[in-house]
Amino acid sequence: MTESPWTLDVESSDVAHHDTGTLVDGSNFMLCGRAGDVEGGVHGMFMLDTRVLSRWTLSVDGVRVEGLSVVNDGPFAAEFIGRVNPGDTVDAPLVIVQRRYVGRGLREEIEIRNYGSDVHELDLVLGVDADFRNVFDVKAGHDVAHPNAVFVPDEGGVAVRPSADSHTPIDAVVVRGFPGPTDVVAGALTWKVRVAPGDRWRTCVEVTVTADGAEIEPSSRCGTEIEHAIPVARLASWRESTARVMADHPVLTGAVDRSLEDLGALRIFDPEHLDRVVVAAGAPWFMTLFGRDSLLTSWMALPVDHALAGGVLDELAETQGTQIDPETEEDPGRILHEVRFDRLSAELLGGSGRYYGSVDATPLFVMLVAELTRWTGATEHTQALLPAVDRALAWSEIHGDIVGDGFIDYLRRGANGLEHQGWKDSWDGIRHRDGTVAEPPIALCEVQGYHYAALRGRADLA
Repeated sequence: MTESPWTLDVESSDVAHHDTGTLVDGSNFMLCGRAGDVEGGVHGMFMLDTRVLSRWTLSVDGVRVEGLSVVNDGPFAAEFIGRVNPGDTVDAPLVIVQRRYVGRGLREEIEIRNYGSDVHELDLVLGVDADFRNVFDVKAGHDVAHPNAVFVPDEGGVAVRPSADSHTPIDAVVVRGFPGPTDVVAGALTWKVRVAPGDRWRTCVEVTVTADGAEIEPSSRCGTEIEHAIPVARLASWRESTARVMADHPVLTGAVDRSLEDLGALRIFDPEHLDRVVVAAGAPWFMTLFGRDSLLTSWMALPVDHALAGGVLDELAETQGTQIDPETEEDPGRILHEVRFDRLSAELLGGSGRYYGSVDATPLFVMLVAELTRWTGATEHTQALLPAVDRALAWSEIHGDIVGDGFIDYLRRGANGLEHQGWKDSWDGIRHRDGTVAEPPIALCEVQGYHYAALRGRADLA
């Protein structure tokens, strides 16, 4: 049975393996091996919390490409350099270069270079598959049975579709080549290639995803200049707009620069509000909006950027609770804990995809509004957020004190919810002095501090 994302207790060990690389652009990310291959384990490309590519392998005349090196170019792009020896010789005259760009899909440029003295006539085969599995099943390594994908020939490639009984928002994953393959059989796209000595051969492969009847426009398409791709422009803008830190100690400067790059990679842009940017909880598995994580991260980023905090506050105010719903733990004024996009998680939450089981996100929201105002001044933005601030404080007084003793506490109401709803939200995260696991209702000490700081912050805003 699939576990809900907020009750998942298993951490994947494969993702930390040194041979696994991560490319990420917003909530679209890809885990692959050193040669760029995707095959087994946690590897794959994910969109809408669904694995849309579970196999992506390259071989020449039946021989898999041997990875030599990987060169990263930002969080969403990498160049995989490998070699292959199609004959029974000592030398490997063919070098394979794969330039990969992740962004609302995939663009991959494949190049074969012949450094030998002979002409090579080759079969280049790209193995493709999609299992449409939920990201949490993949992460936890659950051996969940899934319907076989349906392969449908498409102009210049193939479309991979889930079966009718699949729990996924994905309608199809379309793989096309430019130039297209000479042969397509189920999950194998084959190009007949001839490479003269000292020459090179190229193709560009594009992966587009259709969900809920609409094609998701990729950030970069074959035939366009990669410099014009949206992720490239956004990363350049981030580098130019954020404050820079310079120090005599090069290790410190390098650590700060890397932190800013990583923070930029965690940004998610709202397609309905193109000027709004939020920060995700973490790559690769939590590339989505989390109340607590996004609030704290954007708070700590205030010395270098204000837009993250503003975007997070706007998004959380827009999704603030309006009703009492035991399944999602929504209350009027409560700030959400997590947003998920896959259909199975949405069904667990009555179709909303939002879960509100967090005891600390609501006071943290008020604290961040006050802190952003200290940095930027009392702006029209602050005034627009004040109604949400007051609704959040009302939640703390009306719904946040379950026991009625004056402390903010928590007690799970929905069967799929988190048992512990603070920062330490694992099932055994809160213990008594003797080591026994504490049972809710529980009032966490840091949450009382957050509530006090929220009240002080609202006083400052007044």
